[in-house]
Amino acid sequence: MLRLPRLLAAVFAVILASSGTAYAQDHPTAGIHTPRDGSYAAVGESLLVIGGAVNGEAAGITAVEVSVDGGTTWQLAETVKERWRFQFTPTTAGDVTIVARAHTRSTVGNPSLPATVHVGATPGPLPRIHDATNTLSLPTFDQALDPDWEPVELGLKFQVDRPGTLTGVTIDRGPYTGPIETRVWTGSGELLADTLSGAPGIGREWVSFEPPVPVQPGQDYVVSYFSRWSSRYQASQDYFTGTILQAPFIVKPGAGVFHYEVHGGFPTDTWRNSNYWILPLFHE
Repeated sequence: MLRLPRLLAAVFAVILASSGTAYAQDHPTAGIHTPRDGSYAAVGESLLVIGGAVNGEAAGITAVEVSVDGGTTWQLAETVKERWRFQFTPTTAGDVTIVARAHTRSTVGNPSLPATVHVGATPGPLPRIHDATNTLSLPTFDQALDPDWEPVELGLKFQVDRPGTLTGVTIDRGPYTGPIETRVWTGSGELLADTLSGAPGIGREWVSFEPPVPVQPGQDYVVSYFSRWSSRYQASQDYFTGTILQAPFIVKPGAGVFHYEVHGGFPTDTWRNSNYWILPLFHE
């Protein structure tokens, strides 16, 4: 009468042991978010390589290494949990093949899919983008709430690599719950769009431009938002220290801009390459 319970107990023990082994097995994987494969850069242009790393449900990423010579040599990236970044400056013309690999305490993962950057080359076919609508996607590093209480316009300066339209922005507005004005400017300060968001809220907000704003490659644009009182905005210092090539977006060092004024205005001031977490949406 005891054989069946004992048999079931043995079966469950084997299942639990095998599932425990599968759960604990490490398969660290790194991915490159930017630069996009097929991007173009100038000789001597400092580039930011940004990506993520995962190890399934086991987690435990301890380091990420980056290679800019196709995996021949490796250098440590700055890693924060499952996000990482690395900066380098190509010194000669030619194709640069970037790969990354993630580590756990016991395992070194396989190299990621490569991202090739054409350095010093005449731009040819544009990097492929996967969706008609694209958001500039940037992982958070050292994001903090700035205790500033003055009215301020905060923005991001960028270019695009192909014609299209700006359909809106996302804004990480932190604890500020009042109305905000969202604007699009040319690089010289001409106002192209101005949208008032009257809905109170906190956290991340999506703002649409009606109608969408046409944009052209080779031109500077600024998206910005103005909070009328009690700003206390989200910011990450030392973020835009190199060029970000995330097609269709090109973001240069010092891209985060601001302007102090009671009614806001075209932001041109910079502080420690800060990111103020307003990110554009592009439609091709």
